[in-house]
Amino acid sequence: MTPKIVKRNISNDFSKEIYEKTMLVYHFTAGMMPGAETHLALPDKINVPYIVCKKDFINEYFDSKYWAYHTGVGLCKNSIGIEIECWGNLTEFEELLLPWTNKKSQAVPKSNAMKLSKPFRGFSWFELLTDFQVEAIDYLTQLLLDKHPTIDTLKTHADIRLTKLDFPPEYNQVYDVIRKYESIISSNNQPIWTEMMEINIGSEHKFNEKQIQDRINWLIKRRGWGSGELNRLIRYRDTKLNKGM
Repeated sequence: MTPKIVKRNISNDFSKEIYEKTMLVYHFTAGMMPGAETHLALPDKINVPYIVCKKDFINEYFDSKYWAYHTGVGLCKNSIGIEIECWGNLTEFEELLLPWTNKKSQAVPKSNAMKLSKPFRGFSWFELLTDFQVEAIDYLTQLLLDKHPTIDTLKTHADIRLTKLDFPPEYNQVYDVIRKYESIISSNNQPIWTEMMEINIGSEHKFNEKQIQDRINWLIKRRGWGSGELNRLIRYRDTKLNKGM
């Protein structure tokens, strides 16, 4: 069954500026719903467009073409954050696995957790995702890659910040999805050009010679010879690519 996306217009805690998206970033909420949702709705411009809930739904808070702060580094405008409802790192205490709150009432059964082969940034135990979440992450990743064909990078928050814990390299429930779509991206490096896509000024280096030429051919066929983008790409091809620069 296709995971259901539910629109949750609970705040305006994001910027309605549109930027090209080049990256997906996977986070865990480090808390349960509805608290995790309430925290993200605080008016601090820290937010993500999606939370993958433990069961039943993917919540959508704003259109992924917009942006909000979510990485702690300068990647937010061109990336899409995906939060996954999960306590994340756990601490073993008297046979219990406690989240950061240290509340025994919120302990996670060991059957719902994984123990790493070696500690990751000080922690050996992490809560596992539900079967629904694994399916939903795969579905949402495909959906966003289709919506934003310029995305070419998939990372966890821990990949891009050394102080973060979401997610450790052994966390295959997330990394298997990343590896799957990285393989598809790398093997399908030919964009399917549409009216809504273009090679923007300064981004030419992101495309290989074949992609540049295919874009030139597409522009000639669809728009004729009067396109400013076409003239720019021909100059780029002739002065940069053909000279091996």
